[in-house]
Amino acid sequence: RPRVAPWLLAAMRLASLLEHGDGVGGGRTVVTLDIHDDAKLQDAQLRALHGRLRRERKEMMITWWLAEDGAADCLVSAPLPVPRLRQAIPDPAYHTSGSDGGPGLHAHMDAGLMVAQGSELRAALLRAHRGVPFKEFLRQYVLNVPNIPHGIEEMAWDCYFDEAGWPQLLPFTLFSVHRSLIAGRDTKDPFPSIPKGEKGVPVP
Repeated sequence: RPRVAPWLLAAMRLASLLEHGDGVGGGRTVVTLDIHDDAKLQDAQLRALHGRLRRERKEMMITWWLAEDGAADCLVSAPLPVPRLRQAIPDPAYHTSGSDGGPGLHAHMDAGLMVAQGSELRAALLRAHRGVPFKEFLRQYVLNVPNIPHGIEEMAWDCYFDEAGWPQLLPFTLFSVHRSLIAGRDTKDPFPSIPKGEKGVPVP
């Protein structure tokens, strides 16, 4: 199933965020990044987000993006509980346009920049799912599905957290908008150091 593989591979990077909760000092710090983002901006935001995690003694930094429709109309029924969401919506017309009278937009996690550390949140997720890790949850999520859409890893992640129960996870969690720019956006070849074969295709 060729249309399945790419997004399942993309989802595997998220599993690593939750699989290192028993290391020295209470679990390893794990980061997921988009390789196509501008490295300077990415590094600056990563430093800022990790510093905030340490200052506020939290374990998970979830960056997010805005999706169409209000939280009540989310297709997977798992909108992120981002605090003060209206402040991040620039157009006031969306502030009360949802079917429930709330914002007409809702948030989902952005796999392009995530930070996890510590062990309590990781352990809480496993307990809530009776020992089922994210990889197995994802496998069951897509079992027998003929086509897997763009962004399945983000939808599955939000459902994994939502089904665990946000009230027990929020004490360990922070949220931030993912600020990014495409690397090499002003050039014809954004990755000149990557060897390329015929027709400009990167060499494995």
